[in-house]
Amino acid sequence: MNKENVFAQLQVANKVHPDGKDLNLDRVDLTVKSLATTGSIVGARISIAVPLRAADVDSFVWVAPVACTLVSVTEVHSVISTGAATLGIRKITANSQAPGASAGANVVELLATAIDLNGVAANTLTTASLSAVAGVLTIAAGNRIAFDFSAAVTGLAGCVVTLNFTAA
Repeated sequence: MNKENVFAQLQVANKVHPDGKDLNLDRVDLTVKSLATTGSIVGARISIAVPLRAADVDSFVWVAPVACTLVSVTEVHSVISTGAATLGIRKITANSQAPGASAGANVVELLATAIDLNGVAANTLTTASLSAVAGVLTIAAGNRIAFDFSAAVTGLAGCVVTLNFTAA
């Protein structure tokens, strides 16, 4: 084991292409620096890449295994949605809440503005604006991250959303 870096890849929600092929794209790369010497993952970067397809609906995409802070979100698509759809990213803190539930104390919007899946040119990397509300970007172990679509994402193709966290 390398004492400077420990790498772990965790499989997250498996998505399957409509023709039945496993996309094998849903992976979480967790890099932990100096775990062997410090016994801590504080400061480790956690990146989650979630592919989106036209058939996707509001859904959970990740359960935080450790406390962390959301530091950035990017999105890119090769074909825009033909409908005026946007993507909201949420923190869900209560077991009874669904990804598409109304925002409130247990369903918290992580972005200042939803990601536009229709109005941004194809193949353009978009960096989302994160919420500026104090404490919103802090994720507790066990909190769920969910995607909330404003409308059907008809026609969307070649899309991936990447969420980057730092372990707290």
